[in-house]
Amino acid sequence: MNSIEITKKQITDAIFTGKIQPFIQPIVNKNKVLVGYEVLARWIVSEHEIRLPLTFIPIVKDDQQLSECLTNALLLQLISHFKFHNNIGLFISINIYSHSLTTPIINLLITLNQSINVVIEILENDDIINIEHFRTTLDFLKIEGIKVAIDDFGCGNNVNKRLFDYPFDYVKLIDFLLETLILMYLSSNHCK
Repeated sequence: MNSIEITKKQITDAIFTGKIQPFIQPIVNKNKVLVGYEVLARWIVSEHEIRLPLTFIPIVKDDQQLSECLTNALLLQLISHFKFHNNIGLFISINIYSHSLTTPIINLLITLNQSINVVIEILENDDIINIEHFRTTLDFLKIEGIKVAIDDFGCGNNVNKRLFDYPFDYVKLIDFLLETLILMYLSSNHCK
């Protein structure tokens, strides 16, 4: 595959033309009952090409204005989609960077939470700058009924210290850590 140089202007244009869209991946429980969804951002380049987040999120991550713009666009699309569906008991999990949690984004999250239970996931590569402000923001979101998850615990910045610094409702384990814990359990005296 050829390496493609993607610019902030191209990403901005894709956002404003609605080409970066939320793909909604179902989440089922052990009984295969739908319990929620995870949002996956995808860039629809053409009928035959979809760009995965790895191609544009690293650029977005380092630009607060662009990150907020993308988050805003995705949330508006989600609000439009979920307001017409019966979502009782379901949740939607959304990856978000701490610097994107501005007042307009918080208001959109609260609006979306009126249609479906919102869980925001704090990403492993999020460089949280103002820890106290971020903690206060998470506390406010929790008061509004929004749940908070730490994404890919054990990877990047999402390590033990962060786990205890913020009011997380859920911990999502990185696959490697989960596999290691299972192997440790199976090899222990618990299974003999």
